[in-house]
Amino acid sequence: IANMAERLARQRCKQEGVTLLDQTVVMRAFRITKSRHSLFALERHFRFEFSTVGDVRYQGDIIFRGKRFVSISLQPFKSNSDIDPGLH
Repeated sequence: IANMAERLARQRCKQEGVTLLDQTVVMRAFRITKSRHSLFALERHFRFEFSTVGDVRYQGDIIFRGKRFVSISLQPFKSNSDIDPGLH
């Protein structure tokens, strides 16, 4: 699951045009939860960090329930187009 989480983080960062930092995704939490197909499933929460303009670190989260991918989310971030071109 950890390898799949890292692959998903890398793909999402590429889609958004941001840089995955430290090339790592870490599991930050897990819990037992209800599953659609069985009574219980292990829900895993992974976290990664990314950057857009190089000076600010943002967080992303990935959730798996059992072996099934549930969601991926990125903290709101500034893109290169948000920077005022008059400042350079």
